[in-house]
Amino acid sequence: MAITFGWKGVVDTDLQFSEFYSGDHSVAIWFLLQYPLAYAGPILSVNGTGTYVVGQGDRNLQNNAHLISRIEGASGVYLPTSAIRFDSGVWYHIVVVRNNNEVKLFLNGQLLGSPLMLTNTNNPVGTLRLGRPSLGDGIDNQEAQFYGMMDELAVYTRALTSAEILTQFTTGSHLNGNESGLLAGWVFSPTPPIGLPGHMLRPVVRSGQTALVANSTNWNESALQLIPLPDQTMELPFLRGEAWVCGQGFASTFSHRGYAAFCWDFLKADVGYSWSDIYPNGSHKAPIYSTGGGEVIFVSQSSPPPDVNDPETENMVWVRRADGFICTYLHLLKNSVLVSTGQTVFGEKIAQICREFRDRSTPPHLHLAMEPDPNDEIGKVTVPSCFSNYEVRNANGLWSSVPKGIPTAGQVVRRKRLSIPERFVSFIIDFIRSFIDRYYRPRPNR
Repeated sequence: MAITFGWKGVVDTDLQFSEFYSGDHSVAIWFLLQYPLAYAGPILSVNGTGTYVVGQGDRNLQNNAHLISRIEGASGVYLPTSAIRFDSGVWYHIVVVRNNNEVKLFLNGQLLGSPLMLTNTNNPVGTLRLGRPSLGDGIDNQEAQFYGMMDELAVYTRALTSAEILTQFTTGSHLNGNESGLLAGWVFSPTPPIGLPGHMLRPVVRSGQTALVANSTNWNESALQLIPLPDQTMELPFLRGEAWVCGQGFASTFSHRGYAAFCWDFLKADVGYSWSDIYPNGSHKAPIYSTGGGEVIFVSQSSPPPDVNDPETENMVWVRRADGFICTYLHLLKNSVLVSTGQTVFGEKIAQICREFRDRSTPPHLHLAMEPDPNDEIGKVTVPSCFSNYEVRNANGLWSSVPKGIPTAGQVVRRKRLSIPERFVSFIIDFIRSFIDRYYRPRPNR
């Protein structure tokens, strides 16, 4: 078994740092990253106070580092950079070793960089945690979340040798509870194998988007397919049956990385992509629709097309969903927004896509993202989400239905067409909405 982590996914153990941290010890775990270009994601952390972070670094904030380690009492930050580049869907083995006043990190059996030197006797206070920092804490003043899978956490009350660590990685050996110096171990199974000793049966508490999955015994790459889809689901923001291409998806090397990792760029498919191509022959002035129900909480539509001298100016709409998440629509045509703050929307047309933004380095497109409630965030981040009831076109031009999924770069998608009975019901609903919009809802100020 293994455990998966999505937004707010966290696993708390009952292991107190006071049980191991002040003396020689080793902490080992297998992990798989789902989105290596996302923001900071602790593999190991503390549920309490003090500094203890070992995990994925934010590419946008950490000088392109994909691994960070910050240890209470250390003289500096262990921050390997150019030598580490993680791939998605690959299992890695990391071990943190304290030997006297030195702290070393091993990845896949190999020592990373230079040891950290502990210069004082400060210790983290609390319990060992996986996936997120303590409630209310972030990393670099920003939310932090691990996305992916973990398996076989082991804590030893001794410093493992380099040879032992290399053997653990190369053999892919599994914990049995009889390892020398093993204080506690977890195999994340709802029904642990019979015969495990007590220190292998310590409890964990899961919260947020986590799941136990049946992982292969050799930590196969196919484990990536076992990670559940996000809980945040919506519909495509386009007319039913209209084909759109995903120009940029999650965690890309272009601009969707770090805090902005979980965004989509959509362009109308099978049309021109120049600045002069206007809908329906292009994406400029194309209508967009709300991805589901919610309350409009922010509208910006008075800005002229931004340029390189004013890159932060943007027209956008924010809609707060019933689950508290905010769906954000960016790159909107000036004065094209048809909804106003405080209005409830559910699938209706809300605006048009603009032609000019930033430096014209990309064609006109809709930038769509899901974010947590701004009042609950530590720094702005996006979160994974997915679409329901859509279709994907293959290389032969045939469409296949997707009940729930995440469009990826290059995929051509469309909102699923309705059956005749569904069209009739939809027509009645749209007529009622239109009537309410016309006679009862205040119009936005222009």
